[in-house]
Amino acid sequence: MGLENIDSTTTETAQQEDPIQPDKRAAASRWPGANYIKKHWKGQLPLGVSFWVNYFGLYVFFIVFAKLLTGRRSYLSPIQAARFGLLLLVMVAITYPWRIVGMWRCCTNYAATHHASVRVILIRFIIIVGVLLTACIHITYWPLYKQRFVHSFFKDYMAQYTLTLQEDNTLLHLEGSMGFGLSRDVKKILAENPKIEGIILDTPGGRAYEGRQLAKLVQQHGLDTYSKVGCCSAGTIPFLAGNKRYLASGCPLVFHRGKKFEYVDKRFDAEKIQRKDFQIYPSKEIERAFFDKAISELKANEYWIPTTQELLDARVVHEIILDDQDIAASKRLYRLLERLTKLEIERGMEEVTFDLESLEDKFRKGLTYDERDKIHDQLDISIEKLEAQLASDADPNDL
Repeated sequence: MGLENIDSTTTETAQQEDPIQPDKRAAASRWPGANYIKKHWKGQLPLGVSFWVNYFGLYVFFIVFAKLLTGRRSYLSPIQAARFGLLLLVMVAITYPWRIVGMWRCCTNYAATHHASVRVILIRFIIIVGVLLTACIHITYWPLYKQRFVHSFFKDYMAQYTLTLQEDNTLLHLEGSMGFGLSRDVKKILAENPKIEGIILDTPGGRAYEGRQLAKLVQQHGLDTYSKVGCCSAGTIPFLAGNKRYLASGCPLVFHRGKKFEYVDKRFDAEKIQRKDFQIYPSKEIERAFFDKAISELKANEYWIPTTQELLDARVVHEIILDDQDIAASKRLYRLLERLTKLEIERGMEEVTFDLESLEDKFRKGLTYDERDKIHDQLDISIEKLEAQLASDADPNDL
């Protein structure tokens, strides 16, 4: 019985002296970083750790994170960038009070043991200046925050466009302003309709980002570009990317210099960005002087409407189409000319039936119905003869 009492007493004593009580076990099972966060909040971390890691280090992290995700070289769309920007803003809003309060308390605790340290005075001065600068920055960027919020959760007010197929599904007609989502819709239509050979751009402009994305689609699919009513501002970016570019008689092609948005970012360089836009199609044989005028000579928010002759001389437009002419007829004439020239070159003919360049200059400036039909008939006859001659391997001089 004595031994049983001793064992029982020993067991009870061990349970009473067990250092791992239930509340301590719960604390040990919590996230290890919780203790670190709590210590900083109470100012119990070393002064160097609080300043260089929690205060300054997190500041640098947020700056780099913002540059990578929402900067100009980001691969995110404006909508994605806006959402990440808001996420970053929320993260800063949550951590900023923790950083500031913890840093200030750490200075107080440090001063209590090290008296009036110059280091503490300097850090507190940095904190005060930082708070004031942060408040000024957020007040300045408030319009940008509102814009990001709208882009993240609401439909773009500029997305007022319609997309319709024409000419037996060979032409896609864009009407209206180019808002976010346009390039996504166009990409889907192009994938579902491989017969599309051109796009008609009747737009007052819109988002430059959508203009760039649409220009890439035009280039990838080798599309011709047209405008019957007018193509303005950001709409000129995809228009100039066209393989062949057609403009209706009297239809304006309007170039626009974007705003600088100096109330948000004085480093915003509209000219640099616009010049970058025009670098996506260096092989379009458009005169460089035309681009320089469309970019450098325009002031912020200024418009330029080139004359028809300026567009033709700079090879911005291949042909001016009469208002009542069918675009398909114009395109067919080009194909016939190119095919005829290729056949004549293959036959080694010294003199071609049609001088492509001189005839091109003629119908670029506008042809009547009778003139166009006459040329079509002549080209059809010449092509039939050449094809028959190639098949029989006859002498080309017999033509």
